[in-house]
Amino acid sequence: MIAEFRATERVCIRAFNDALHHQAANDIDELGLATAIDRDVLPPWRQMRAHVDAVANIPERRRALFETLRRYLADRQAAWEAYSAALRAPSEIVSRPLLDTYHQKNSQAQDEARAIAPQLP
Repeated sequence: MIAEFRATERVCIRAFNDALHHQAANDIDELGLATAIDRDVLPPWRQMRAHVDAVANIPERRRALFETLRRYLADRQAAWEAYSAALRAPSEIVSRPLLDTYHQKNSQAQDEARAIAPQLP
């Protein structure tokens, strides 16, 4: 499970960052960035998250790790979903709260990632 998490996290974050770079370089527009997030980032993340969420009978010594990991997975996913929705929003009024959610959830995910790192085997 941890190996799947590490591999998928690496792939998804790389795909997200690559899409951001392509958009910054004007290779794709904002809708292209949203499409890349929806196509290349979220599906493998959701699949891996479902595997982590399905883990039962977690040993006591790993419960704190799994609690933090589950929060991290949820917050990172919520951040990316909000960002994709903001990029597709028809106006600034609609996109602003979505971008606020993205920034909040992204910050929480970064904090949780820092908490997870020393707990990983």
